[in-house]
Amino acid sequence: VRAVLASVRKGDLDVRAVEHLVRLGPETSGVLLALRDEIRRDEQIRVAAEALARLECDKLEPYLLATLQRAERPGTRRAVYAILAAHGTPFSFPHLARLMDANPPKLKRPADDAFTAILRRHGTRPAHREAWAAGVGRTPETRARIVSCLSASAAAAALAVLEVQLGENPSLDPAILCGIARLVNAGHPLASLSAIRSLLDHDDSRLRREAALILGIVHDSESLPALIEMLEESDIGVRANVHWTLRNISGLELEPVPQRWKLWLDEERAWWRAEGLDL
Repeated sequence: VRAVLASVRKGDLDVRAVEHLVRLGPETSGVLLALRDEIRRDEQIRVAAEALARLECDKLEPYLLATLQRAERPGTRRAVYAILAAHGTPFSFPHLARLMDANPPKLKRPADDAFTAILRRHGTRPAHREAWAAGVGRTPETRARIVSCLSASAAAAALAVLEVQLGENPSLDPAILCGIARLVNAGHPLASLSAIRSLLDHDDSRLRREAALILGIVHDSESLPALIEMLEESDIGVRANVHWTLRNISGLELEPVPQRWKLWLDEERAWWRAEGLDL
């Protein structure tokens, strides 16, 4: 303890002294916590944070969040984000959201990774709701990044949250639909397809494009007539997704020609009326 105190006062935290503290056990974490305001250099901050993580300090999370605001070097902050990713809880979400607002480009990925890692370890619906709530009042970019983190968690709870929020904030709907597509593709079922179907004639081509993709992933045959009409869309991205969806639902490799798909659908319906109802 004396060696640590002396090294901090000299402006250089002695790594060997800290290692001895770790070996002594969790009760020594109080020494590092008490020195928080005196540990100012980035390398000292990193060493102390890593030591507290190894000591399984119960005050580690608040310490890390405070450290992220004090550290200046991107390398130090990346190291602290990595520790938070491994040890953080939903308590960190609102703090991380504030940091995400202010992060320089180099730190966007570490912050997002920490947010996602916490979601993956705490995969409950309440945790995902807390993650969503952390974005309220934040910048549009941060809110879209939180949506991406929710979908990256690959949890059914994330899909439940995003479905509820679809349509509540139009500026976020493109990001939400991308997240829904990702989660549906991972095998999670949608609670309802009506909201997705209704977007096929939306004014925003991004929403039409993502809605068509989602309906193709879930093989929604009820949307086939509307999808075939969309092959005449002016937006090339919409047409490409619609064509993929039609091929995915039907198992056919027809050209993106509406008349050809209409003929196929008419033949399928005729077969169903003649023979399918008896199956």
